[in-house]
Amino acid sequence: MDKRVKIVVDDAIPFIQGVLEPYADVLYRPGKEICREDVADADALVIRTRTKCNADLLEGSSVKFIATATIGTDHIDFPYCNSKGISVRSAAGCNAGGVMNYVFSALYGVASRKSIRLEGEKIGIVGVGNVGRRVDRMAGSLGFKVLKNDPPRMEVETTVISYPSWNCTGASSWALTWTPSGWKRTSLTEPTVVPRAM
Repeated sequence: MDKRVKIVVDDAIPFIQGVLEPYADVLYRPGKEICREDVADADALVIRTRTKCNADLLEGSSVKFIATATIGTDHIDFPYCNSKGISVRSAAGCNAGGVMNYVFSALYGVASRKSIRLEGEKIGIVGVGNVGRRVDRMAGSLGFKVLKNDPPRMEVETTVISYPSWNCTGASSWALTWTPSGWKRTSLTEPTVVPRAM
């Protein structure tokens, strides 16, 4: 008889208990407590940022797949995983719809309270990733003139346009990217670093 797949799962992931059991043996553990002994004979991990997936945890294990229920992947050592043939998947974009809804709820809420008409206004989006693309589509459908700025994407795409001298009196959506020195915000003129304490 074939060995059943073993999956180690962060027990704080909502609604997952009972989903994988028909297909695998599942060990639920608090994310911070997942250790070498737990993963030694595991085939896969389903984790969040509390579990640091690096050589300290994975060396000598049989893990071949890691799914993180998070957007960020700072807790995963990709060079190590790649060197060991471990596939990694994240939940990038999983909250993009919710963030887009929040942006427009807040925007229209403030506009309503301040008696500001938004029809035909400009909206600037700095960082046109998962969230920025959704904000772009919604803004266009609501009649905003959309200005986009995403220098890293501009290097490889022609659909993202730089507006180095925006004269945008409307709203702006800013994207922050994590770097080793802190959060990096791409401004209209030059990158700025917001300290880690943010």
